[in-house]
Amino acid sequence: MRESEYIKCSPGGNITVLVFAEVPRKEQASVAKRIMASQSDVEQVGFVEEPKDPKAVRRLQMMGGEFCGNATRSLGWVLWQKRWPGIGTSGRTVTLEVSGVTRPLSVEIHDKMVRVEMPIKRELSSIKSIRGQTVVELQGISHVVLHRPPPKDAKEEANRLLDELHLKTLEAAGVLFCEQCEDGVSMSPIVWVRETATLVEETACASGAVCVALVESANTARSVDNLKVYQPSGSFITASVEFGKGQFLRAFIEGPVEILEEGELALTVSE
Repeated sequence: MRESEYIKCSPGGNITVLVFAEVPRKEQASVAKRIMASQSDVEQVGFVEEPKDPKAVRRLQMMGGEFCGNATRSLGWVLWQKRWPGIGTSGRTVTLEVSGVTRPLSVEIHDKMVRVEMPIKRELSSIKSIRGQTVVELQGISHVVLHRPPPKDAKEEANRLLDELHLKTLEAAGVLFCEQCEDGVSMSPIVWVRETATLVEETACASGAVCVALVESANTARSVDNLKVYQPSGSFITASVEFGKGQFLRAFIEGPVEILEEGELALTVSE
């Protein structure tokens, strides 16, 4: 047995466990499943590794090799709070390698808000119509954006759509049920991760929030500034998209992150 340090975070919901122990990649999916089975509120698990890029402080390897904006924000917040070596005492930017993304991402700390640039595809063709459904492709995850409230059998409906659109072949994919509200959009995300074969009704989803903003930007051919995307947790994630010359230039998400607990996990891993 090896005692493994973990930190559990709430990035506006979407409860995330960050494991700081060395867990071999081949065992990460099974370890993540055991953590999620033992803690019913946990929606995803990320493993903190040494980075290859010298610009990055750490690497975040998600349980299925997917990309997750909320877990990225969580790790950036934790490392900044812990004053991790390489960050310094005054810096408010934490550079990370992240699974599902080809370049390092910078997490910015503004008071108690945590902001990260999202790994979007610049081309408008990253938003596709597949069998009449709007699908947004990001690096590391894709989402079906539905402009209707979630049905009573939302999880079953999402599972059916992901099968029908052949999106379960991707590392990760989700279905977003969206409704306009007074000062933004209300979203109910359901996310599939292939490696762990998990389909989770998430309490918050950062990649989903930016997909909602990307669709709005594409429909209006304009930038979207600080769109409030309300999450099932009751919190919100702010999504922004810079648009110009017929393409998406950059996109960001921002919101609070809270450290819920930290401690030790007894995990059996190969030496």
